[in-house]
Amino acid sequence: MTILTGQGTVAQRPRLVRDLQWIIRLEHVVFEGVRGSSDTGDIALDDVWITSGRCTFVPPPSYYRTTTALSTTLFTVEETFYCDFETDFCHFTQANDDDINWTRNSGSTTSSGTGPSVDHTFGTSVGCYVYMEVSGGIPGYHARLHSPSLVTQGTYCVQFYYHMYGATVGSLHVYFETSSLGSASWSAYGSQGDRWHSGQIEFDVSSTTQVVFEGVRGSSDTGDIALDDVWITSGSCFAFVTAPPEVNCTLDCDFEIDFCGYTQENRTDNFDWNRHNGVTNSHYTGPSYDHTFGNYLGHYVYIEASSPVLQGQQARLHSPSLGAYGYVCIEFYYHMYGDSIGSLHVYASTSSLGSPIWSMYGQQGEEWKRAQVEEFGHPTTKVVFEGVRGTNYDGDIAIDDIRVTSGNCLNGGFFDDTTEDVGLKFDEESSSSNLLNTLFAVSLVILITLVIVELLICQIFRRPRFIFKEKPYELSSV
Repeated sequence: MTILTGQGTVAQRPRLVRDLQWIIRLEHVVFEGVRGSSDTGDIALDDVWITSGRCTFVPPPSYYRTTTALSTTLFTVEETFYCDFETDFCHFTQANDDDINWTRNSGSTTSSGTGPSVDHTFGTSVGCYVYMEVSGGIPGYHARLHSPSLVTQGTYCVQFYYHMYGATVGSLHVYFETSSLGSASWSAYGSQGDRWHSGQIEFDVSSTTQVVFEGVRGSSDTGDIALDDVWITSGSCFAFVTAPPEVNCTLDCDFEIDFCGYTQENRTDNFDWNRHNGVTNSHYTGPSYDHTFGNYLGHYVYIEASSPVLQGQQARLHSPSLGAYGYVCIEFYYHMYGDSIGSLHVYASTSSLGSPIWSMYGQQGEEWKRAQVEEFGHPTTKVVFEGVRGTNYDGDIAIDDIRVTSGNCLNGGFFDDTTEDVGLKFDEESSSSNLLNTLFAVSLVILITLVIVELLICQIFRRPRFIFKEKPYELSSV
């Protein structure tokens, strides 16, 4: 067997750590954990599979993609399967009895006037998808792509995004193949516009089944068909977005008008976030101005650490749902100033809160700082900001200018700015506003200066002139 020691972890970002497989001829398998030298040595196990025969390097079913394309007989779907085609085909396999293959691609296809120019996952020319290239083919040619096998009986849902753009697009079909292909359970015909569309189908499995995507060539070369972001999950389908998913725009908030759809936790936290402008109610803690405009009139939200709030109590603020699959970048500004600052945490919550994806502890200085973190989102995922009260009243924590965008963060997914100047503006709109304010103030000073100078000049030239005349001597009489 292989013994692993000191494998480490990624701070705040739990991920699949290692796939371990052993060939054993034993009656019992015993997992033994041995404590290290101190308290920082927790060891965990999950998803244990024991199968007869030799290992086939099959990881347990999960949300994570695998990098080795295997036969579908070696990989099955139990609960959840997802593929965004960024790395490979994720155990999808090409049919042997069709005419052409599906191609993994990024950016535009090789034919003009057809096919996508960006993928669906990230919405960029760098992201990958699969498509059927119809150039040089014959009308009616088929390309079929088979999913891993579904072996557990029950209800399943397949959800996917497709792109059908071009003057001579043929058709796209979805089958649920058991012993034979059978009839299509879902179909789309002709050009659907230069955009990604969503599709979903709920189906029952009573014997080994594969989901098959079939593209059919149209009458000429302007008929490329593409697929991306395929989910196969056990259970019924939930409400699925019907337009190309964009991150819910109401997740962006500067708190100038209201909470922008953000809501207070009302079940398991202890107190609420407050919308505020200017200084907070406690001395020597909290901001004295917002981040958006950098003045006492601008608004932000904060947790007030004064009584009756107790040490360790939490306040949580929930965003609206993301409304999309894929990576999102969460950017915000935070202010943690005071001798008794507790902590600030960010969660990506679906049905439960889970573990934080970003955390900050203790005093960070009397200034706004920028942070960003990326996370893979689900349509029902919500961003949750949690403030935890410290040991005393001087522990106010504030946030402002939240922005959530589709795709990866530009700074690699985890960023905390500890050098930002006070009041650095958040976006072009706020920067323009502050520039106008500055120009107005400078113009006003210049105008007042000119008025004062003019008054002084007027006073100088209007001063009365004094003419001194020498008094003539008078002769005194003798």
